[in-house]
Amino acid sequence: MKGILLKIKELWFKFAFLLGDFISSVLLTLFYYLIFGIFALPYRIIKNDFASGEATNWTAKGKWGDDLGSIKKEF
Repeated sequence: MKGILLKIKELWFKFAFLLGDFISSVLLTLFYYLIFGIFALPYRIIKNDFASGEATNWTAKGKWGDDLGSIKKEF
């Protein structure tokens, strides 16, 4: 009787570990897509505002002179 119960216990543990691996991968996949989906939807809605390129604060720098004075006035 004890041998049969030990076999059932071993099979139950194997099943539980397989089920745990499956459930954890499913939950992590759902968690991944839900979290990134929450952040991706607003970004996709307003991404045209970011990518328009019309207004920018970029300023092109001119060439430095060959003298030491222009290097000292770097900033």
